[in-house]
Formats: sequence, structure tokens, C-alpha cells
Amino acid sequence: MRTRATLARSLVLAVGLPAATSGALQAQPLTEGDVPSRLQFNFGRAVAVDAAGGVHVAWLSGPTLDPANPGATLGQVFYRRSPDGGAHWEAPRPMTPTPFPFTGHPKVAAAGLHVYVVWHGVSEGTLRVFLAHSPDAGAHWEEPRLVSDNPGGVGTAWPSVAAWGDEVHVVWGDGRTGAAEIYLRSSPNGGHGWTPVRRVSCDDGRSSWTPSVAAEGATVHVAWSDERHNTDSDGRPYDCGRTGQECREEEYYRRSTDFGQTWEDEVRLTADPPGDPRPSWAPSIAVEKGRVHIAFFDRRTGDWQVYDKRSRGDGAAGTWEAEVRLAAHPGVTFARPSVAIRGGRVHVVFWGEWPQAAHVYHVFSPDGGDHFSPPADLTPGGRRALHPSMATSPDGTAHVVWYDQDRRGIDQVFYLRLHPR
Repeated sequence: MRTRATLARSLVLAVGLPAATSGALQAQPLTEGDVPSRLQFNFGRAVAVDAAGGVHVAWLSGPTLDPANPGATLGQVFYRRSPDGGAHWEAPRPMTPTPFPFTGHPKVAAAGLHVYVVWHGVSEGTLRVFLAHSPDAGAHWEEPRLVSDNPGGVGTAWPSVAAWGDEVHVVWGDGRTGAAEIYLRSSPNGGHGWTPVRRVSCDDGRSSWTPSVAAEGATVHVAWSDERHNTDSDGRPYDCGRTGQECREEEYYRRSTDFGQTWEDEVRLTADPPGDPRPSWAPSIAVEKGRVHIAFFDRRTGDWQVYDKRSRGDGAAGTWEAEVRLAAHPGVTFARPSVAIRGGRVHVVFWGEWPQAAHVYHVFSPDGGDHFSPPADLTPGGRRALHPSMATSPDGTAHVVWYDQDRRGIDQVFYLRLHPR
């Protein structure tokens, strides 16, 4: 184990990483179709666990899947559950009727016996966010509801969802002000009634995107990547979504302590040296008992590396500690982390992309992030193991999903259960 102080100063080498944690079950496929099945991006979860330990997974299947380009996607949202903590799985359930253009980014959340799946899809010619709700741990599902309120012609994409008790919160990005900003809508009663949509990020004329949301009690935590510090070689600000130049975002965070009605000031979490902006992307956020963790990947050293940033003060300004680097190796891309917390145990999964393959790695902290294990390779035989997502059970079991190629070269969703330690 390495302390946060040690990790902040050291390089965590990925050469010769240990295999999966002792006691891990063998990875099993959740899909075996003739068309690709994939998870998409890390700033929401593709796996969730309910109060009884049931495991819930959502993914996208279809002949054409492109997580970065909704217009190039022809996909169908699927859901699958294991009522017994990952030991046995029921048959996959389609959440959308057929593969359809612009369908994507399914994410899942659970609290008590509530389970929610969100995704973006087309309604009245515009990309919008939908939510499906199950009140009984995934046994039955209500009809999907339209959540976003974006005006016609303004697309809404890449939602994330968080649940607490009977409450659910959905965040997304859309460009109704001219540049993408982050919006939130909340329901106090399982998605049957909704608050007005509220903008979370400041309207500064440059894009905010890839939002991630977590909730605990009345406090809502939102993190995102922000382009307000994006500058060209002459120091002039620009929006990379409109110019095509390299994106050089920073990580931002904001919280509400009254169910999203009012918001405290934004907190900038990352900062590059003056005159040398580097990209910092795609936060994943988790909270437990006032401890907030945000995992992201950053290219400040020239290579993409994974970091964890922690607040032990429920995200309040002035309580954020220095980030900890969790994985790095020259010339290797480490990307798309997913963080989960349960019982003080912190888990982070991410992928590492080598010249001939991509593998999923796992780091673990038994003490709330004071110390982290070295990265462990969960997919030593993987071909293209990408986009992992993580959730934990009340008993401390960790559940990991990702996609990888099967023997035919078709992408499939895989699941692995890591026993408590």
C-alpha cells in the first residue's frame, strides 16, 4: 500500500502488474450476440447495486456504435440483473424497442429497491434524455419518461444518474445558451414528479460537459470537465467544440445542500502551469458519509494518467486535498476511471491501452483513500478491454463490468465479482 503523500510524488508503474485479486470469480460474458455490445464513457455508471445486493447492468447493442458521435450510432439499450449479487443472471431486457440512430450512453443507478436507467435518444427530431424506473429491484419497469427540457433543435446528450432513498437526480449537457453547459433535474418520488431543470455550470460561453452526479441525503454533488481555461498559443480563449482545436479542459465541481434548489460556488479541482494548459477529462464521482472522491484522467505529464481527488468535508470549498496519481507509465494511455465507495473501501477501475491490447485495472483502498494498492490487471488475457464501470455491495463485494472482443472479434459485455478483503 502507498499513502496519498507517497503516491502524489511517485510514478506507479504498470509493468508486471499483478493479476486480479485473490478470490475473484472468473469473468463471465453478459452478452453473446452477433452485433457489438458496449459500455460508453465513465462519467456515469453502467452497473449499480440495490439494497438487497442485486446487481444491475445497462449497455448499448447495435450494428454501429460510436460513443463519441451520437449521429454515427445505431443502437438499442439493454438491461440485465442478478438478484443474488452476481451469482446468477436473468435474461437481458431491451429498454428501447429496436436499434435506432442517436440512441446511446445508457447509465444505471439504484437505491433501496428503486432502479433507474437513463439514456439519450431522439424525440420530436431532437436528442433528449429518457429515464426508465423499476420500483421493485428490476422485476418490473414503468414506461420511460422524458426528463430533459431542452428546446427544439438543441440536442441533449451524455446523461448521468444518481439515486438516494426515493430520490433520483439526472444530469446532462446541452447547448441552449450557445455553448454546452451542465443541467440537472431531480425527482423526490421515484421519477413520478420532477423539479424544474436547473443549470449547474456557469454560462461562460465555453463548453462544460461529461457531467457526473452523486447524492447523499439532501446534498447533490456534480463534477464535470470545463473549457473556460482553454486558450490558444496567443492566450485567447476558445471553445474546442466549435473550433476543432485540442480540448484542454479542467475538472470542476459544485454542490447543493438543499436538493438542488440552490448551489454553492463552483470549485476548480485541477490547474495546469500557466501558459501550458493540458487536457483533464471525464470525472467519475462517489460519496459516502461526507467523503467525496472524484477520479479522472489527465495529460499534464504528456501521457494520460489516472488520478483520484478527495474531500473529507462533504465537498465544501477548502476541503479538497491534493490529487493522487493512481496509474502511470510512459507511452501508455490510462483512461476512463470509475470510482465507488462502500464501508470506507474505495475502488477505482480504468483501462490501460498498450500497443497490442487494452486491459482493465483495479486499485483499492481499505481506509477511505489514505492508502491505495498497486494496480491489478483484471483482464490479463484481454484483447480490447475498455470502458470499465464499478459498483459495490453492502457486504463489500465489488462488481466490475467492461467490454472486450470475443473470439470472433465482436465486442461483448463482461462481468467480474471481487470478493471483500
